[in-house]
Amino acid sequence: MRKQNLFELTSKVRKIINEPPIIVGSQAIFAITDFPPDIVRKSVECDYLLLKEFAKLRPHLTENLGIFSEYQQETGFYADILGLATVVLPNGWEKRLVELKNESGEIIALCVELHDVAVSKLMAGREKDFEFLQSAFLADYLETKILFERLQLILDSPFSEALLPRLQKLIEKIETEISLRDVCNELRTFVREHSPHG
Repeated sequence: MRKQNLFELTSKVRKIINEPPIIVGSQAIFAITDFPPDIVRKSVECDYLLLKEFAKLRPHLTENLGIFSEYQQETGFYADILGLATVVLPNGWEKRLVELKNESGEIIALCVELHDVAVSKLMAGREKDFEFLQSAFLADYLETKILFERLQLILDSPFSEALLPRLQKLIEKIETEISLRDVCNELRTFVREHSPHG
């Protein structure tokens, strides 16, 4: 998905909910760069976070813009409509949203800040999520200091038990990358310091 594809899909979502939607997945990286990692460009979906007040619009959005919709058949892209029940985000994520603007300076969406997206990806724990995190680290879009601050918020949440095993999986995924050796060491230290066994 290129930025123009994202803008076109997002404008369709916006017309239905009547305000800038919230982008929560890997496409949120477009808020900070026009040149995302390959894994983002190869993606054919954009994750939109639908808050409770818009829940009734979910079937309409999915039917018109979701997977297997006519829109996907015509363009190759689709909207994946998610709720907060299926996405884990650090506390305070709403205050850190980043504006996505078009060439005219108009706000077309609000993107979850990339370190918050990273936490969400880590907690989702699918292979493609770890690939995204690896790509984001390799491209220097993620800072471990900020990431650890967000992970600390998860440690104080009901999802804390899943966090350290997910971090271990991430370490195993990226440890062969020589350029990420320092990142790996920092992640290992974080895991060690927060492990119940010390």
